[in-house]
Amino acid sequence: MYSANTIPEEQTYIEAHERFLAQKRGAHDAGVDEGIEIGLAKAQSIIDEKDATIAEKDKRIAEKDKRIAEKDKRIAEKDKEIAELKAQLAKQN
Repeated sequence: MYSANTIPEEQTYIEAHERFLAQKRGAHDAGVDEGIEIGLAKAQSIIDEKDATIAEKDKRIAEKDKRIAEKDKRIAEKDKEIAELKAQLAKQN
């Protein structure tokens, strides 16, 4: 970045500044990488938590579906009984 006609003191300053910028970029990149890793770990933790919540809700839904199916079966049985009773009443009249 410096030319051949730059005096040695300026060259030293320029070189030091370039090293500083390179170190700063390196530290920034390392921080970004670390931030990404922390962010990914946190995101994975949140995803795992949400997955557990969804699994629990799926389990409760399945239990409710089972109870509904049982109630539907009892209703169908009662409907059948009612139909049979109506048929008996019709025969008596």
